Amino acid sequence: NELALRGFSTAVISLGMDTNAFLVCFCFFLLSPNVFSSSLAMNICLERCECQPPQRAMCANRGLRSVPQPAAEASNDTLLNLQYNQVATVHPNAFEKLTRLEELYLGHNLLPALPVGTLQPLKKLTVLYGNNNAIKKIPPDLFTDLHNLVKLRLDGNFLELSKLSLSNNRISQMDSEALKGLLSLRELLIDGNDLTEIPAGLLDPLKRIEELDLSSNRISHIDSLAFSKLKHLKVLKLKNNFLTSLVNVSTGVLNRSAIQSF
Repeated sequence: NELALRGFSTAVISLGMDTNAFLVCFCFFLLSPNVFSSSLAMNICLERCECQPPQRAMCANRGLRSVPQPAAEASNDTLLNLQYNQVATVHPNAFEKLTRLEELYLGHNLLPALPVGTLQPLKKLTVLYGNNNAIKKIPPDLFTDLHNLVKLRLDGNFLELSKLSLSNNRISQMDSEALKGLLSLRELLIDGNDLTEIPAGLLDPLKRIEELDLSSNRISHIDSLAFSKLKHLKVLKLKNNFLTSLVNVSTGVLNRSAIQSF
């Protein structure tokens, strides 16, 4: 901006404009939409965060205790990284001005829960990390309307869930530790998503799982040991996938007649 101003001033002087003409032209220059566009973009950066292009708010390890709010009516940020802070509560309206977010990282904080409705403004959200907090309970409707969500992490919490439904989203992959800590889970529904494979180790933490619904995905490959540690599994639903055989897949103690596969 400084170089632009100097260039403009020199041009005015060389043209021999009088003071009034200069002031008029200078005002039009200041009102030009492109002059301070970069400054305006910086002004919407969240407090105590670092803005990185394109539209990334990096707020990790800043000692934050709450979700920072944009100064403008709405933020253009598509990524918000709040990991490694001391955030212990999230206001139900915390993300109302952050509706463009596609990636939200809340890992390694002190959150005991996320209130119902907190995530609903985030219609474009594709990645959500809530790992390594103190979350003990997931409300039934917490993920409602997050139709673009493809990656979710909740490992490293204190969840004591008996049933978890992630049905009818657009989950295409799950981190290898995404289900870590869900020791009490008895029913897991991931049907109606876009999963293409079940890798080894993903389901191993589910020591008490009795029913697993993986139907209506795009699964074409299941690791031979994917179900080998599910000693209490009674029902396995695999219908409407791209599987052709389960011959080499170990199902542990599960009777193959209980598998709803093709």
